[in-house]
Amino acid sequence: MGVDEVNLCPFCVDWVEKGPVAEDSTAIAHYPTYGALVTSSRDCPLCSCLCALLSSELCFDGEPHEEQALQVVTQHSGQSNLDVSWGEYRICAESVLTPTITEATFTIAIRPSQGEQNTRILVTVTGGSWLTTSITHIGLIHKLSAWEGYQTTWDEKLRTIERWLQGCRDDPNHAGCRPQPFTPSRLVSVGLDGRAPRLIHTATSSGNETMEYATLSYRWGQLLPLRTMTTTLAQFTQELPPKLIPATFVEAMGIARAVGIPYIWIDALCIIQDDIKDWEREAAKIDMVYGGSQLTIAASDSADSSAGCFSLTTTDGRGSRDALFRHHGSGRCVRFYDGDVRDRPTRDSPLSSRGWTLQEQLLSPRVVSCMQPEMHWQCHGSHNVENGLSFGPVGNTAADARVPLRIPRVLPSPTSTRDPVQLRAAWENVVENYSARSLTFEHDRIPAISGILRHFAQVLNDDPVLGLWTTTISRDLAWTRLWVERPNRTQGDPRLPSWSWLACPGAATFLMLNQPLGEGLVHPGAKSHVRLQSWDVQWLGTPYTSPLKSACIQIEAPAMLIDMRPTEEQASGVLRGHYQVFGENLTNTAGEIRYRCFGLFDREDLTTPAKLLCLLLSTERESKGDSIREVFVIVEPVENGRYRRIGAARLTGTTPSFDLQKRMSLVLE
Repeated sequence: MGVDEVNLCPFCVDWVEKGPVAEDSTAIAHYPTYGALVTSSRDCPLCSCLCALLSSELCFDGEPHEEQALQVVTQHSGQSNLDVSWGEYRICAESVLTPTITEATFTIAIRPSQGEQNTRILVTVTGGSWLTTSITHIGLIHKLSAWEGYQTTWDEKLRTIERWLQGCRDDPNHAGCRPQPFTPSRLVSVGLDGRAPRLIHTATSSGNETMEYATLSYRWGQLLPLRTMTTTLAQFTQELPPKLIPATFVEAMGIARAVGIPYIWIDALCIIQDDIKDWEREAAKIDMVYGGSQLTIAASDSADSSAGCFSLTTTDGRGSRDALFRHHGSGRCVRFYDGDVRDRPTRDSPLSSRGWTLQEQLLSPRVVSCMQPEMHWQCHGSHNVENGLSFGPVGNTAADARVPLRIPRVLPSPTSTRDPVQLRAAWENVVENYSARSLTFEHDRIPAISGILRHFAQVLNDDPVLGLWTTTISRDLAWTRLWVERPNRTQGDPRLPSWSWLACPGAATFLMLNQPLGEGLVHPGAKSHVRLQSWDVQWLGTPYTSPLKSACIQIEAPAMLIDMRPTEEQASGVLRGHYQVFGENLTNTAGEIRYRCFGLFDREDLTTPAKLLCLLLSTERESKGDSIREVFVIVEPVENGRYRRIGAARLTGTTPSFDLQKRMSLVLE
């Protein structure tokens, strides 16, 4: 398999030959309408990629409209140490009939022709940096299999991982990538000592010395053939049964050996699976386990432990609109990626659909994601792709703030001085990402995020209250359920309190009701009205990893009974979430939404009129105009004079609806 040589349209030729522009928000000269782009796509592969991207996002009466105006804008760009330039772009289509703008994001990477490479040489020097001089070409770029249309071999992948790891260790700019000193209770010896792989008790093997180890992030699948049980613990300390070791474990141990790491931590082997106390104790250290790892090996494309670290097939459709070709005129190779290529390890892989793996991805100082068609490397200092793409640390661009989960080290150390608004935005992204993931057992909903909770408690210098924070309680209580349900999770864990997004049966978000964050961790002009009076969370054993015994919060806020009525449009799904309140006039006015109230219920939509108790969380005055938004939580009484949350909503109008003097104190459970 090689790379097709193609001709491009004049706009795309100019784009490829000039390469990505350095300035962000720069418009790229291209076809002005979707119809012109469609016409060009018949002969230009790059235009064809853009059409395929838009056709999945942009529709009018079933088909994209030919006259819709197009604009391509650079979001940010750069160049790697291997002379591969890249740019992330946004393509916008504006409807001619409605005030609607549809956007899609894509990444383009360009490798220079062999003739252009002949004027440069890349040499590894002490410290892991790269020197560029005008001497002779030695073909490092030319030999990158990813640019020739071939899958890299096992040995090539190992050499790439070793180069990434050594470069990170040697580079003084990567001081933040150093693992925190920690040694887990048990580790697997990978065989660097000449013996067969075996389980070791570190307390009797290392004395007081910290042991270097790797970690594995993977999917168990339906059946895991090898697990440490109370009956196999003694046997595994002598030797792991070679015929029972799954392929993913075998390959992960091979990667660790290749880069000189003597041990690896694998949860199925290093935690006694049928010992509840051991499981709770070891799971409570998960943030330290991954935070102390020299390298986390992520089997990103593998459906289970039998597929190996490098699965040859994926089932998530990732990369279905990607393309690789060589421009006939310039000889330059072009890679087109659907979306931001950096999002793939944490958002677009089979591994990223599982709840447990999020904290493994985020808490590790270094992660190599074993993916198709290319591996990804992520650490504090860089994000590298196997084809030579190289990105700097998070926080350098506006887009980094937009997608805080881009690299694992979005979770800064407790000594970090990052902007609290960015930290809060990162937390909200964690919630949205995690709540959309699946777990085999719903009772793992808290343990599987416990390490991230402890980490953010240090970073934010705040007290966590089962996914909420004491200093931002008004915003935290305004989470809402997205309409897309998680697989196999329509009811949630009944032990979780109603006020926490952890109890949400679907993916949760903070942005349906709240405005984007501003200074002071609230939207500019917003005012909080709720006061957290007390909270009480009790566990049956180890906090966060044992079952929850009870949880409640007591809050005080302005309260009001609101008569909410569903409408025909709400029932049909045309205006889902919009309700009639206060007997408002619903006469249709062209160009205006008729409903003052927009709300989402936690379990099921409201289908019959009801008078509901509502507690005001915050008010926001729009920066333009006189509109006021009142965000509130909806509750209903339960036993013992307590209440539970059943939804959240907002009212929009020119005058406030809540009387701030009529406050109520109640306990939510």
